[in-house]
Amino acid sequence: MAVELLPSENGCPPRTTICVKFVVDGKVTVEEMEEIINNKWLVNDNSYPELKQYVDYFMGFMFWKPDTEFNLKNHLKSHTLWETNIENQSIIEQKVCQFLEELLNKPFTPKRSPWEFYIINNYRNEQLKNQGVHEEMTLIVLRVHHALADGFSLAYAVIGDLFETPEQKNALPIPKPKSFWEMMLLVFTAIFRFPYELTNFIGLVYHPRTPLHTTDERRGCKLLYERNDAFPVQRIKEIKRKLGVSFSGVLLTAISAAVAKSQHELQRKKGGNFKSIERTPFGIPLPLSRNSKKLQNSWAGTYLQLPTKLELDSMERLRDVEEQLQQARKSIIPFMFLVLTKSVGLLFPSMTKYLTKNRLLPAGFSSFPGSGVDVYVTGKKVLMTDVLGGIHNGVTGVGFMILSFGSCIRVSAMAIEGTVNREELKKMLGCVQEEFDNLE
Repeated sequence: MAVELLPSENGCPPRTTICVKFVVDGKVTVEEMEEIINNKWLVNDNSYPELKQYVDYFMGFMFWKPDTEFNLKNHLKSHTLWETNIENQSIIEQKVCQFLEELLNKPFTPKRSPWEFYIINNYRNEQLKNQGVHEEMTLIVLRVHHALADGFSLAYAVIGDLFETPEQKNALPIPKPKSFWEMMLLVFTAIFRFPYELTNFIGLVYHPRTPLHTTDERRGCKLLYERNDAFPVQRIKEIKRKLGVSFSGVLLTAISAAVAKSQHELQRKKGGNFKSIERTPFGIPLPLSRNSKKLQNSWAGTYLQLPTKLELDSMERLRDVEEQLQQARKSIIPFMFLVLTKSVGLLFPSMTKYLTKNRLLPAGFSSFPGSGVDVYVTGKKVLMTDVLGGIHNGVTGVGFMILSFGSCIRVSAMAIEGTVNREELKKMLGCVQEEFDNLE
């Protein structure tokens, strides 16, 4: 395990924490959560054994070690966000966001598996009130470190296994594994595309630094978290249908427009030697077919050189993004990166970043599909889900996460404090919404 991915180091904030928030219609108690975790996750030693392991050292190396004193109660916590009844919905959401940001920056307990649930009762949400049948709602927050699992693996473990779906339907789409002949074609193609991909990667290595690149010293960093209001996913689908483009293309166009405006403002404020930034590299993780009964990290991903030239109009930017996506679908970068990390280990990205001029990617983007069917916890319906995550090792200064759930979608943004401030991060999310308006 690379040092950058440790759950916590010497009391410093963890770098890659994932938090998932569930709004449940009705009251869920700690005791009820304890029962379903015991019955589904911990029913035997072969059911998610990673949940009983932690990172330990031996002769300077790091290994996953079984927790012989594992106690589920250490991972389940009842939490109170407010002592008195709060009527103002904006204040409630502000307190929730503050709590989630605290969880992103909070160190994990040493010698304990890096995951925990927080159960918050008496939650209120006026926007979701008409979707439920109970007077009371419960906020369930799962906090886990990326070293234990990636977001895709975690989604299958929680929504696909821990929670309930009607008639045993698949809550999430299952990636189809490649056949033998498809793998052979991929290997054959990789041999011929390797020089082209290597040339592109060298161009990425020497890409000019941008205002969103952070410094290499991340020990004292603090993560900021902001999000926009959830909006109907049908809005994106209608733009996609009207313009004849992809769903991802619409999302990435809005985000690249927001980054373009943000970088322009940061250049103006900070000055320095930054040149006009026509393209900004984004790191994008990709889902792979996997064993759904195992928590794991695939470490498969790619990058896109998204158009961040300020002068582009919305349609020009969208066409450029679509071209980038077409090229990415033919790329062997995900395959190459997966092979290298499997053969060299997780120290590979840590080693390569010191061989580059700019320390690689300044921004990241993750998109997770929500459940296609209703999901329940102890018989109570999940009304909404949000996801947020810490930023990876290297110099990534800003990360975007998009999660669709039911009929809604939400855009969240995380940033290293000092790269942008909170108001600049909020303004960036506002620009995402403006670009959706421009595309309609």
